[in-house]
Amino acid sequence: MNRREVEDLSENLDAERAAGGSGREKLDVLGLRCPEPLMLIRKKMREIEIGSELEIVADDPATLRDVPNLCQHLGYTLVSGGDADAAPYVFVVRK
Repeated sequence: MNRREVEDLSENLDAERAAGGSGREKLDVLGLRCPEPLMLIRKKMREIEIGSELEIVADDPATLRDVPNLCQHLGYTLVSGGDADAAPYVFVVRK
């Protein structure tokens, strides 16, 4: 992501906050193992509005593969993915 894209994302998030919402939900799936994180992610994504983001915190190494695959399969946007070098892994997914 280039600097301008980061600035645009930040401005959009600030506008959502000013409108009364954070625009980002959080989901902690630490300690859970496949397939539980994916099941909870799918459930939470069904609950949030289109355009909203879900921040996922996970420690199962399988999520490094599974979350991007889930996004591709269901048409969500993976805004940022987990860093494979350090758990916990943090993902941001936009519906």
